[in-house]
Amino acid sequence: MIRVSEFMSEGVCRENDDLKEWWLKRLILLKAIWVAVVVILHSGLVYADARRDAIEACTQLVIDYAFYRDRPDADGVAELFSEDATFTLLGTEFKGREAIRARVAAGVGGPVFRHLISTINIRPAEGGREARGVTYVTVYQGQSETLPQTLTKPMVIGEYHDRFVQTDAGWKISERVFVPVFLPTTQDG
Repeated sequence: MIRVSEFMSEGVCRENDDLKEWWLKRLILLKAIWVAVVVILHSGLVYADARRDAIEACTQLVIDYAFYRDRPDADGVAELFSEDATFTLLGTEFKGREAIRARVAAGVGGPVFRHLISTINIRPAEGGREARGVTYVTVYQGQSETLPQTLTKPMVIGEYHDRFVQTDAGWKISERVFVPVFLPTTQDG
């Protein structure tokens, strides 16, 4: 029987040490590759989470606008906008949160509105702190606050073209432009 000590000559031990070093280098390289893959996947997941969160937050702003506008809750509407926001409605621009609040407050006690929204498309920007969106809206108007109203036709059908910005207070609408698509016919037409 050959003893291991007799079999392991100095040259064999040196080869064995070289083999161990070779394997150790490969393991370190594999570990570095694994860490890089995990970091890349994690950053992709974080980006996907941030993108999803932005879409959800901006979609909620769109929904909340219709809800508060139809109450009409001027404070609720105003809080959806950034301090320096602009809202352009049929060629009239309301600049700043306070001007937007005043626009909605002016309608308290007036006609009843219902903003029916659909097809909400939100596109976050690469940086993650801004987004753009387009929302379809059908607006109905009644003549008084007495419900139910007699429904004839929509007052207007259009789109909201929005810019959103992430602030310290969360996502806000920084710009809203109403783009009419269908307007009612006149009495003569």
